[in-house]
Amino acid sequence: MKKGKFEFDGEEWDYISKDAKNLVSAMLVVDPSKRINAEQILSHPWFVSEMNETSPQKVINNKKFIHN
Repeated sequence: MKKGKFEFDGEEWDYISKDAKNLVSAMLVVDPSKRINAEQILSHPWFVSEMNETSPQKVINNKKFIHN
């Protein structure tokens, strides 16, 4: 990643949407002036669609996100 080159290899990426991969790619741009910022992340198509499908209460209630 130091050189800005990466691939979505491996079967774990086979089930990840193109929008999600696009967002990850935008977040991993090496040059900070070209990297997606927080405001852009919040308006990215993948983020918007996920927030429309997942209520904040569902996220809070999801035990994966609770640290003991």
